[in-house]
Amino acid sequence: MSPRPLRSRTRASLGALFLTACSSGDGVPAPVEPLQRDGLDARVLRLIERELEAARAAPGDAELQGTLGLVYAANGMWAEALAAFENAESLAPGDPVWRLHRALALRVVGPVDEATALLGEVARELPDSAAAQERLGDALREVGATDEAFEPYRRASELAPERPEGFVGMGAVRLDQGEGEEAVQLLEHALALDPSYRHAHYLLGLAYRAVGRTELARSELALGIDGRVRHLPLPRQRELNRFSKSIAARIGVAQEHHRSGSPERARDVLRRALEDAPESVLLLDNLALLELELGEADAALELLERARALEPDRPRTWIRLAECYAALGMAHRASEAADRAVKAAPDLALAHTTRARLLARAGKNDEALAALERARSLAPRDAEILTEIAQLGRVLERPDLSRDALQVLTSVRPDDLEAQLELARLALEADDLDTARAALRAARRLAPEDPEVELLERRLETP
Repeated sequence: MSPRPLRSRTRASLGALFLTACSSGDGVPAPVEPLQRDGLDARVLRLIERELEAARAAPGDAELQGTLGLVYAANGMWAEALAAFENAESLAPGDPVWRLHRALALRVVGPVDEATALLGEVARELPDSAAAQERLGDALREVGATDEAFEPYRRASELAPERPEGFVGMGAVRLDQGEGEEAVQLLEHALALDPSYRHAHYLLGLAYRAVGRTELARSELALGIDGRVRHLPLPRQRELNRFSKSIAARIGVAQEHHRSGSPERARDVLRRALEDAPESVLLLDNLALLELELGEADAALELLERARALEPDRPRTWIRLAECYAALGMAHRASEAADRAVKAAPDLALAHTTRARLLARAGKNDEALAALERARSLAPRDAEILTEIAQLGRVLERPDLSRDALQVLTSVRPDDLEAQLELARLALEADDLDTARAALRAARRLAPEDPEVELLERRLETP
């Protein structure tokens, strides 16, 4: 696996890397070698060796040293990328593009405040780069300089008015500042440019909630589930995409497409990756999951059967098989696959949750509850498990069960309005006024003008 240094990694430990990178006798920095080769994906290693060979042949060439940095960055080798970009910058100090990439690598490796200061310098040097302006806005928000972040986002929106990212950044800043109405306008405009941007939907939901438009807020928050921040393409972005060779990196690219609302593009990325690594169980599993989502259960089953042949005891493959069989209406085989997953990984909460869903679908609610309770014992604060227990409690007419799960769920996700309202209803029915009052206080904070909050508050105060 590619080394992925954490921000907590000491600068002293990186110093040895920089010293090695800059130790050639004539003062020209030597190309950066990988911190370790063992465990690297073969395709990544071949690419690194190819670019290393070119850079060794002309160590004074900033372009070759910087390209090596792009290879490292594309495959998550951030310490090596940082050192390589420093080399390129030292050889071409007048080229701010390598400083931009160095700043982005520094945001991963740390320290973040140093990276933010460097991004500010680069953004001034590249006033017409929408990507540089947007990344500066992100960095400023990350370090808490919210007010300062608005201007670079605004500049990014001017430079790329056809893209949503700058407007989303401005909307996020206004939301942070409590300017809900302006946030709504900016985020609505962003989504008019690209309705598939899930993170923008999520932020718009928060903005609607802030101005009391509760029903719209619920809809937008639902559309924004699992949304991630998108970024404008960087200088040299095509090379970064082309250099993403490790399985993990290519899965990451596919995930970004998926989060951006483009599952078909994500599927294409994984299919191409699978052509290069046909025996990667991880690729087979991820591609099967996408095929299932796109309604191609037969294609998913073929992929999962290949994965099972390669690793017969892999629990997650059995979990996916259970989901696939269920989608194909093969209930008995789905149940068998779920049982195999539990047998292969009795301490994996997801295996028990999958089995519980199949049991509930078959009307075996008591057995489903037992499976969910086992899952909860393994992951006591897992929001998905708690939600399913609360739902099953309603089916079983066990309000005590639902209430208990919702009390934990609302501590895990205090901004879940539906959970707070349901907890308040159940607590009122049980005459648990303290719990109802606390849940309604939270709901009032989340949705000040929600009519259901007002209705439940009147019930609470009625003798």
